[in-house]
Amino acid sequence: MTVKILETENDNDMREEIQARFDAALEDGKDELDVYSEMLETGIDIKMVRKYLGDDVADHMKDFCKEHGLI
Repeated sequence: MTVKILETENDNDMREEIQARFDAALEDGKDELDVYSEMLETGIDIKMVRKYLGDDVADHMKDFCKEHGLI
């Protein structure tokens, strides 16, 4: 079992952290469902995505997560 630890929002640049997750997912061809599931599990929610990456990205995440039962 892999334990993932997310530092608190103040401990690092959350914009970079969130963007790095999206970039890595694209490079690795990771499934969008897995990406959002992992983000939510580590505490990166829609509110944080909206704060650091803007409304368009957050709205897409929100719609996708609702459609797939993540929220």
